[in-house]
Amino acid sequence: MTNEITVEYAVEMTCKDCTTDIEAALSSIKGIDSSKFDLERETVILKGTFQPSLVVEKLYSIGKTAIIRGAGTNGVQNTGDGLGAAVCILENYTKVGKYPEGSTMGLIRLIQVQDDVCYMDVSISDVPSGDYIISPRQNGDLSNVPSSNGKEFKFGHSQNESQKPIVVNINESGAGKLWLDCIGWKIYEIIGRSILVSKINHSKVDYASSPILSGIVARSSGVFENDKTVCSCSGKTLWEESKMMRQKA
Repeated sequence: MTNEITVEYAVEMTCKDCTTDIEAALSSIKGIDSSKFDLERETVILKGTFQPSLVVEKLYSIGKTAIIRGAGTNGVQNTGDGLGAAVCILENYTKVGKYPEGSTMGLIRLIQVQDDVCYMDVSISDVPSGDYIISPRQNGDLSNVPSSNGKEFKFGHSQNESQKPIVVNINESGAGKLWLDCIGWKIYEIIGRSILVSKINHSKVDYASSPILSGIVARSSGVFENDKTVCSCSGKTLWEESKMMRQKA
């Protein structure tokens, strides 16, 4: 990725030693140009060309729970009500497999970095190894995945024009990560639609056993737009909610 982004993280911090540990962990991540810590608000703001989800995993490896509170970039003239960031939670829709339908298997985060360029950050786990295609779909209907997702959605193009496929490789341990600039993608055009992730290069197409993930694209907070620390539904803190989600995933 060549466009600079700003990402705000909520991070468990109680003292100066915490910030020192976090700084040391972040030093190994390429693309971070600057960092700002607010110990009182328990936030970390990073700028650069780094992969946002990689920061979350790095801090988790040192025992710190980190949550992306907002993301964005400077200088982008957003259209469509200013929808500059979005997120898609990928759930399992494989009919036959190790995990039940509805299990959370991944996350796709989108950030509008230019008017016609969208940054995509993909994290997938616990699925069979191989190459998977990531496809935006016309419908936001998950009632009968994959048929209910509809046809592939074309950003700003006629439905007859081709769109370069996006492929993520899942390794032998069942994990896959991908970050890239999606040319022509505009977040406001895909809000409320769905994304389908399915394994490719099958010798025989069999939706009953083929790994299929899908989710609805929803608006995500921009930088400084989210100051929530306690979930209004459960009464749990962000850290407790995050740990519960990891256990379920």
